[in-house]
Parts: sequence; C-alpha cells; structure tokens
Amino acid sequence: ATNPFTITKLDVNEKPRYSKEAFKTSTLQRDAYNYLGYSSTRTMMLAQYLYEGIDIKGETTGIITYMRTDVTRLSNEFVDAAMMHIQKNYGAQYLGKYQTTKDQNAQDAHEGIRPTNVLHTPEYVKANVDVSSIKDEKLFEDAMKLYARIYGRTLASLMAPAILEHTKVTFTSNHHDFNMKGVRLLFDGFLKVYEESKNKDVLLPKFHQGDTITMDAIVSIEKQTQPKPRYNEASMIKKLDELGIGRPSTYASIIKTLIERGYVTKEKNLQPTDQGILTSDELDKFFKDIINIDYTAEMESNLDKVSEGNYDKLSILKTFYEMFIPMIENAKVNMKKIQPVMLDETCPRCGSQLVIRKSKYGEFIACSGFPKCRYIKKEEAPTDS
Repeated sequence: ATNPFTITKLDVNEKPRYSKEAFKTSTLQRDAYNYLGYSSTRTMMLAQYLYEGIDIKGETTGIITYMRTDVTRLSNEFVDAAMMHIQKNYGAQYLGKYQTTKDQNAQDAHEGIRPTNVLHTPEYVKANVDVSSIKDEKLFEDAMKLYARIYGRTLASLMAPAILEHTKVTFTSNHHDFNMKGVRLLFDGFLKVYEESKNKDVLLPKFHQGDTITMDAIVSIEKQTQPKPRYNEASMIKKLDELGIGRPSTYASIIKTLIERGYVTKEKNLQPTDQGILTSDELDKFFKDIINIDYTAEMESNLDKVSEGNYDKLSILKTFYEMFIPMIENAKVNMKKIQPVMLDETCPRCGSQLVIRKSKYGEFIACSGFPKCRYIKKEEAPTDS
C-alpha cells in the first residue's frame, strides 16, 4: 500500500473513565513500584516517614493517615473538605461521587491512605517545610514523590470521570484496509490531578470519514502469543492481596524474606533460584495440607476471629500441632536438601572437610562437621606485593 490513504470507515463512541478508589497498602505498593520504581520495603519506609510527621511551620505534622490498611474508605469530614477544595480550585464540573468497596476479609481497622489535610498539597508542604529539619535530602525527595501520588490519587477518587472518545478507523489504499484504534480526550476529569501509570492509550486527532491521510511510514509487525510474565514486586503483591495471603503489614516483609533467604533473585522480575524451586517442591510434598492458598487464607481469617474474641485460640493451636508434628518428623528424615559444595581443604580444628555454605548474607566457608564443629574460615585481608 502507498500514500494517500482514505478513511473509509469510522466508529466513534464516547465512554467515561472512572477514577480508582483511594490507596490501601497493597495498591500503594503496586503504584509506587510501577510509577516511581520503589520496592515495597522502601515504599513502606517512606510512608512511615510521612505518617510520623514533617516539620511544617515549626510543628511536626503527620501528613498521611496510617499506611497499613486493607480498606479504601475515607472519613466523612475529609470527603466534605475535599469536595469543597475540588469545587473551589477546579470547578463544579470536576466534582465526582465518593464510593468505596470493602473486601469481605478486610479488617477495616483504619481508613484508606490519604492526606491528613486536603489543604496540604505537595506544593504547600515543599514551600513550608522547615528545611533545617531535613536530615536526608534524598529521603525527603523520594517521600514527597510518594506523597504526590497519595494526594493525587485521593483527590482523583472524588472527582468526575474523564470522558474519552474511543475511535476505530479503517484506512484504505490500493484496495487494502488498515485498522487503527485509539482515543481522544474530551474532558480530563480526575486526570487533571492524577496521572495513571503505564497508560497505553493511543491518542488520535479528530478524524472524519472520507479524509485523505498521508502516512509517514508503514511498518509490518509480527506478533506472537507470549507466556505470562514472571511476577515483579507489584504483581506479586496484587496476587497476595487477591488470594487473601498476608496482611498489609506483611506484604513487604514476605518479599524481603524470599530474597534474603535466596529463594528468589530480584532482577527486573522475581526469578526463582534452584534453592527456591527445591524448597517449594519439598514443602509441597511434605506439607501440602498446611502450605497452600486455601489453608493460609483460612488461618488468616481464624486469627482475625481470635483477635476479635470470636474464636478459641487454644483449639486452633491444638488442631494445628496435632497435624503439624507428624509432618515435621517425617520431613526431618526424608526431605531432600541441597548439599553444600565440598572443598579440597580440611578444617584446622577437627580435620573434617571444609564446605561452602549459604546464609542470607551470602556464601561462606565452614566446617562440614557442623554443629559439632563451628569453625568458619575468615577472609584473608589482601597484602601489598
């Protein structure tokens, strides 16, 4: 096909795009990873910093609500103040409706993650912070980037939807048809204050049927069905949340533990190691009745009931240990382990062979006679030649 191309078919539909609800822990961690590149651990550390307070006009002020929460609800007082702020600063056409959903397993002990004061915009905080109180400029800068996401998301959740014109265009040249899909923004709505991360919209100009278009280039792209990508921190947290595994306070520590114990490596995505694969296989073999999604979610629910006084804790412990003790005794004898790498060196204390072992701090050389012999070879300091 060659220029010119004629628009022979045009299908146009207006659709609203609604804002997302305010952040809860899992969605904050996912957004910070996708948009800011923060690990889940760093996100929670920065959120803690914002929650504990920043010195503004001589007073330490916590600028976000508690950051470990599994709900998105907002207080009536905040919603009223935010609605007034939106109308005053953006106009009545930008006012939306407050809505929230609650997961049946949510503890609902805290609000969603939001600014403590709608008047404390990111610009206001930066302009009024006591500069002498900032001990770590990088920490403050990263925290303010996270605060901007929290502030924008919260305000956006109360704003009107964006209106987009979804367009399907057919271009024809030399009796060949070429299709294109895209959108045109008619009203920005909540997008005025909050940029959604990883937005893949193709923005198109206004087209009319019969228009003649000159293409700069025509590129043939071959596409193949791809397998699902490996988990990254954001998608792993999303999956944990969906399956009811863990709590807002444990998502970051779960991933941190997997990395520190050498079960996965963190590159662009989370990659399982040989130790991680073996551990998973062996745990599934020997502990499948208690290490599975359904049992974990049920245990989380029962522990919540215990904390509420609605379940007997001793009966839970009794049931668990009656099932667990035979499993652990069997595993001690029969579970397969990755053996340490043997070296052609002997232990200076007992004469046993030295081996390479692994810990969360890395590899080290030690005696194969552990625990009877606890010798660990220390690295020799380099000497000047």
